[in-house]
Amino acid sequence: MFFGRRKPEEVSVDRLGQLLDLQFEKKLGQLKSKSRSIAGDLDQAVLRFSDACARFEELDAEPYTEDLYFANISSIKKQKSQYAKGLRHILSRTSFGTDDATNSYEKYRHVLSDLEGMIKRVLEANANFKTVLYCYSNHLGEFKSLFSEIERLAKALRSELDNRSRDFSEYNAVRERILRLNRYAEEWEAINKSIEMLRNDAKPDNESALGKDETDISREIGDKRAELTRLNKERSSLHSRINSLTIPLERASKKLDHLSVSKKQLRAFVENPINTINNESEYSEFRALVQELNEKIHAGSVDVKNSDKVSETASMLLRSDLYSMINSFKSGQQKELEIGREIDALERSLSEIKKGRTASERDAQDMASMEEKARELEKNRENEKSTIETLFLDHYGVLVSIIG
Repeated sequence: MFFGRRKPEEVSVDRLGQLLDLQFEKKLGQLKSKSRSIAGDLDQAVLRFSDACARFEELDAEPYTEDLYFANISSIKKQKSQYAKGLRHILSRTSFGTDDATNSYEKYRHVLSDLEGMIKRVLEANANFKTVLYCYSNHLGEFKSLFSEIERLAKALRSELDNRSRDFSEYNAVRERILRLNRYAEEWEAINKSIEMLRNDAKPDNESALGKDETDISREIGDKRAELTRLNKERSSLHSRINSLTIPLERASKKLDHLSVSKKQLRAFVENPINTINNESEYSEFRALVQELNEKIHAGSVDVKNSDKVSETASMLLRSDLYSMINSFKSGQQKELEIGREIDALERSLSEIKKGRTASERDAQDMASMEEKARELEKNRENEKSTIETLFLDHYGVLVSIIG
């Protein structure tokens, strides 16, 4: 005959705690019934002890004071009342056990803790009222008997719990594993939500689109800079040509201005023709002054060295289209400013794209890091599940398979 292996019981993660408490309760055996019996006796003993305290408070008997020096009977009686009231207060404020315990062991462990706390406070009260205990020792027989009964019951309850302490240690070990598994599950769920959010925020083909835009803008910036260099060279060449036509007349223009009664000065035109000649009217005035200079050089009115060369320069200037050259210079200058602004705008766009790419790269790194963390958490979860399944089998003989 062949016997198949037992089929494991499938248990979800959120039901593991309930299953653990159920199996632990079974393993505790008679602890619950024995502890419940002790607790019932304890309730009765505490109730009788409280009644004894009330009777002691109402006791109208003279204290024994023969061995006391300077005994104040009135003060001793007052202390007796305070002592009895204090004990009743301790008893009334003590509540045994808890409603939120998940198993018998924890329930009666709380009962024992409360009980031992009460006993400690009673002993502290005894230490504070030694005189009362001495002076009324003949009236405290029932008192002492009931308190001894309470101490005996506390010892009995502790014994029952101590007998199951190893089981409780095993239970705590499994419970700690379950709590750790739940933490792993919560972390795993949270990190996967973060990954999903990053995926939803990422644009399709975002990386390639960014790369294409960056390449196009970089190429356009390069073209603009090349055009800017070309315009700058053209403008520099025009500037040199204009200066070559006007600078040789600088000295002669000063002499003409000295002789001329005209308000317009040739020297101003010659020294800075580009900024002085702004329209055709001003250009006509300039040509008239150059023509006048040329005539007076020939007439000898303006005496300059190398007069023939200066006259030839003036004639060449009159034959040239200086006005068109100046306009071309200014047009090129304006064009350079426009291209410069365009380059600035393109560079700002490129900077934004690079920032976006950096952000995308950072998001990708974050996602990779979170995915690695999620894999690690998943591995930890599976290891923890395997450990818990083994512990259930070892401690409780239960074959389980954890799902979820």
